[in-house]
Amino acid sequence: MKTILLTGGRGLIGRHLARVLQDKGYKVTLLSRTPEKTQEFKAYRWDIPRRFIDPDAITTANIIVHLAGENISSGRWTRHKRNQILMSRVEGSRLLYEYAQNYGTNLEAFISASAIGYYGTFTSKLILTENSPPGTDFLARIGAVWEEAAWNFHNLGKRVGIVRTGIVLAPDGGIVKRLYPLAKTRLLSPVGSGRQYFPWIHIYDLVQVYVWMIEGKLHGIYNGVAPAEDNFRDFVRAMMSTLDKKIIMPNVPGIVLKILFGQMSSIMLYGCRVSARKLMDAGFEFKFTNLEQALKDILTKI
Repeated sequence: MKTILLTGGRGLIGRHLARVLQDKGYKVTLLSRTPEKTQEFKAYRWDIPRRFIDPDAITTANIIVHLAGENISSGRWTRHKRNQILMSRVEGSRLLYEYAQNYGTNLEAFISASAIGYYGTFTSKLILTENSPPGTDFLARIGAVWEEAAWNFHNLGKRVGIVRTGIVLAPDGGIVKRLYPLAKTRLLSPVGSGRQYFPWIHIYDLVQVYVWMIEGKLHGIYNGVAPAEDNFRDFVRAMMSTLDKKIIMPNVPGIVLKILFGQMSSIMLYGCRVSARKLMDAGFEFKFTNLEQALKDILTKI
């Protein structure tokens, strides 16, 4: 079977994808800043600031899946934080391209994560598709140059796939794990108006999107979201209901989040409608299309 080289292989999506690929018979290798800490999979060293990748990682790879990226919700977007977000995504892609030019003789495809932040951070009834233009805020600009860096692999004659990922629901990381303690103690409530759209996807379905791309069933750009139109209030209600809890706290005012988190609060206070139609038209079948169904599956695993 083919060798799949993952960046971000120890992150939320990477952990799940690596295990699924291994179970399907693929050889999975990782790029890591600390390969000596990786036990389950063969890991090679890379260092983006120093422009270094172990060449063996590239020469042995048939497909690269670039998932690495600094967590955008782990603190205020200071200048240093913004640089980390940019470097981990865009400079990581550019470094992989440079090494693929010199060592990627066996490389067939480059598959990259992106994010629905590409469209901008706002709340609107407008339905966004893969053909919608990029936004103009910080995350949108990051998304645009991130995808541009991925498309460079077309210059090498490689197949390119891009997944504009929504809010990932998983038992071992992401928003559900963060909010679970608040929900258990009935301290969870909507933020802002609660009417901001919440374009989510279950980790199972997201991993299958990447598997389809790896296997060549999908080409180009796809929105990695479930075919649903829930808002943040729907998410809170579904999570509390699944835990047999009632919402007793009032909405958290937007101004409080802005004071606490600065510009980063925008990803909590705003959300747009993102279409999954292109995935479904390509024949992809979601396992989880109902928010309560997805949360019941996840919360039983926490």
